[in-house]
Amino acid sequence: VFCNKCLNIGYKVSYNNFLTYFLGLTHMENTKPSKVKLSDSAGIKVAIFIVIFLVGINSLYIYGKHGDLDNNKQRTADIIEFREQLDMIFETVQKSDLGMRGFFINHDDGMLTPHLESLADQKRSLEILIRLFDKYGLETDDLKAFMQEVKEYIELNSLLIDKIRQGDMDFVIATVKEDPGFDLWIKYTEFTPGVLSFLDNLNQASEAEYRKDVVNTILVQILFLVIGIPALFIILSKINSSKKQRQDLFQEIDRNGREYVFDNHVKIDGSDEKGIIYNLKANLAEASRFVKEITVGNYEVNWESMNKDLEPFNTDNLAGNMIKMRDHMKAVKIKDDQHLWSVNGLAKFADIIRDNMHDLGEFSGKIVSNLVKYLGANQAAFFVVNEEQEMLDLKGCFAYDRKKYESMSIHKGQGLAGQCWLEKELLYLKQVPANYVRITSGLGEETPTNLIITPVMAEDQVMGIIEIASFTEYEPYKIDFIDKLSASIGSSLAMIKVNDQANRLLQESKEMSERLRSQEEELLQNSEELQATQEELQRKLKEAELKLRATEAAYGKIVMNEEGRLAMGRLN
Repeated sequence: VFCNKCLNIGYKVSYNNFLTYFLGLTHMENTKPSKVKLSDSAGIKVAIFIVIFLVGINSLYIYGKHGDLDNNKQRTADIIEFREQLDMIFETVQKSDLGMRGFFINHDDGMLTPHLESLADQKRSLEILIRLFDKYGLETDDLKAFMQEVKEYIELNSLLIDKIRQGDMDFVIATVKEDPGFDLWIKYTEFTPGVLSFLDNLNQASEAEYRKDVVNTILVQILFLVIGIPALFIILSKINSSKKQRQDLFQEIDRNGREYVFDNHVKIDGSDEKGIIYNLKANLAEASRFVKEITVGNYEVNWESMNKDLEPFNTDNLAGNMIKMRDHMKAVKIKDDQHLWSVNGLAKFADIIRDNMHDLGEFSGKIVSNLVKYLGANQAAFFVVNEEQEMLDLKGCFAYDRKKYESMSIHKGQGLAGQCWLEKELLYLKQVPANYVRITSGLGEETPTNLIITPVMAEDQVMGIIEIASFTEYEPYKIDFIDKLSASIGSSLAMIKVNDQANRLLQESKEMSERLRSQEEELLQNSEELQATQEELQRKLKEAELKLRATEAAYGKIVMNEEGRLAMGRLN
């Protein structure tokens, strides 16, 4: 994020500037574009190239001289080998002579060791000297002749040793008196001076060549130093300049990190590059963790290093904006949860209303019991308007997970519920009047601290009142939910009342029909009884008439006298 400015600047760099930067050249300020100067990085590159070039040339020169030095070294070694082998010849003769004389005196085979060694030394010295003579172009005839005499002298000593073993001491003494070794010594002194003179000349030439190589090497090294030291000074100068630029860069990184990512208000020295990088890395890691937590829905996540004191310094950077984003997403999440809670609640109560439309008492009880549980309230009451008496009748009451059966009626305008009926608006009290509502539980009686009284209306007519009491404050979304639910309950309550009235009229109609049917049956029964009575009277009248006729026939006509009494008269 904090590199956006750098990126924007980078987009504006032209192709020529890009090539210039790539080649390590920067335009001088306030000059024509054609005038350029070496940047620190380019200067270091050039100086390092010069030093590498000089080191390479020096290496090639030394490598070229390496063969000469090896040759010189080899000549020196050969000279030493020459001298050693010449000395070895003399020592070989002495060892052979010593071994023979020691055996002559002691007759002990252990005394023959020097003589036996001289045999091997003589052969080896001859081979080495022939190789060296051939290498340097010397004639080997004199060497071979001399070495033949050395060999013959050693063989003579071997013969003398055999004579000593045989006890021929006279021959041994006579041969020793002749002193053949002296003659060999004379020949040795005649042979070695020429060889030694050659070795001295060879050594002098080798030393002269070595001194020449040393002088040339020193001159070349001095030349390289003369050229290389300025280059090194350039490197050091450019390194110091680059170090300053590097410090400035890291200070800029630290400043941008604080401006665009997070400012912990702890200053870091510009030379502490590790600390700056670690601080930036830690901030980016914290940003990554913060985003990851938000991604998984954890809107309670905090920026670990953020506190109240640092908030003013981190309002517009990444940390501050991410915290704002978290708070916004948290608010959106809370709003969505509240909306979902409200939608689910309305759907739930729609089902409750639909399932309890048959009975007003059951309807009221279900509404208040579920309302208390869903809102997390403590107590609720449902009053229904009695239009005939203009009273609010308590139809449902619920508190502390149990239904309460109470009877109460409130006149219009009486108390808070009556006032709400009169004003037709929701009342929300955070300070409930004493003794207005008391909530009873196993812990005793308490007056709630929050009370909502909402009218239940249908077509602008109050159908009822709902009171909800709680010890906790109602949040706005819950109040809005109660208001919406009241409208739904009001229309349902109006329908229930209409249904109740229709049911009551239907019941009255049924009862009246039953009464009419009963009266009709009673009239029918009375008519039948009257008809039977008439028939019986007619039958009795006929019987009386027959009896009367029979009596008249037998006794005469019965008549009524003037006093109203029956009297017998004669039949004409």
